[in-house]
Amino acid sequence: ASMSQFGSVDSTALEVLPRGSSSAADDQAQFSAAAAMYRVGPNLELALTGDAFAYMEEHHEEALMKMFTGLRIFARTSPITKQRIIQRYINMGLVVTMCGDGGNDCGALRTAHAGVALSEAEASVVSPFTSRAKTIRSVVDLLREGRCALTTSFACFKFVILYGQLFSVAKLLILIFSIIPPAMSYLSVDVLVLITMSYAMTLSEPLDALSPRRPTSSLLGPESLASSIGVFLIYVLFYVALIRTFQAEDGYIRWPYKCGDGNDWWTLGDNWESTTIFMSFTIMLTHTAFLYTFGGEYRKPIYSNVTIVACYVSLMLLFAVVLLSGPNDLTDIWHIASRNFNANDTSSVVWQNYQNAHLGDPDTLADFPDCEGGPATDDYGMSQSLRARLWILIIASCVVTV
Repeated sequence: ASMSQFGSVDSTALEVLPRGSSSAADDQAQFSAAAAMYRVGPNLELALTGDAFAYMEEHHEEALMKMFTGLRIFARTSPITKQRIIQRYINMGLVVTMCGDGGNDCGALRTAHAGVALSEAEASVVSPFTSRAKTIRSVVDLLREGRCALTTSFACFKFVILYGQLFSVAKLLILIFSIIPPAMSYLSVDVLVLITMSYAMTLSEPLDALSPRRPTSSLLGPESLASSIGVFLIYVLFYVALIRTFQAEDGYIRWPYKCGDGNDWWTLGDNWESTTIFMSFTIMLTHTAFLYTFGGEYRKPIYSNVTIVACYVSLMLLFAVVLLSGPNDLTDIWHIASRNFNANDTSSVVWQNYQNAHLGDPDTLADFPDCEGGPATDDYGMSQSLRARLWILIIASCVVTV
């Protein structure tokens, strides 16, 4: 019989007679004919009753296996038969969803990878998902939400991985230059950026349309690795450019770490190195969370996530003001080098020792014999133009990663 609901696809409804209705030879001939019909092409689609399925499963397993992938309708099936049908699909290596609205569906709902109950009765107790709309459309909604959740989870994972990679580069530079960034730099990274942006990333919503392609399920697949390693390498290249930029300035003085013993650790970030390393790290990390929240095949465009857009804009404006402003109370919290830490009246102990060693102070030279002192200068504070160039380079690194 033709099945018009399949459109132009050639379909055949086949009901197998229960045991005893015909001879074994006739049954075998009927099943062999059905299997032969299915081998004609992939457009054949079949319907099967529960009794026929049970009979074939017991007496004609080989024929059932040949036509199983062409079965589209299982009619009048018992609860245990439904469960066996679902298990057969699972044994084929498929990911199976089952939806049902009654108590006779409970076994199949529990057996399937994802069960969707279309009622609030018995089925909703054993099913991990319950549809409020009580429509099969909920299966599509479940797929949309699931793919969005998987994509978002991978995005958060890559964000945290890149955080660790960038932090490793920052710590390496800290060791090279022998600095200790101020506490506010760490608080900015761990509280203002990491917690805030990680939470905002999870608020992405799925697209209204279901994509025909599934998202990657491999953390170490080419798509995941390319989006993580590629962004990381771009940031490293810009890190090199940022360091070269401030080192080329006439007023630059390498941090005189040999003029301190580390006791006044809170002043060990009073230098150009600390300002550049951690301001760039903080801004790059903020942008990375924003970058990994872009929409695509499975999530709505990023502008629909109002929370992350607001957090991103607010943080970027804050860091822009901190880096580009002249010396003030706000920039002093981050120990931004817009202030001249090598001035005559500096409060930084290391710079005081640096100046005293230059003046030949015996106590300083006795305590820090390796300190190569120098005079106080009026131009050690980062100029507005230098900080603007650093800002442009940082923003350029964000643009390139897009």
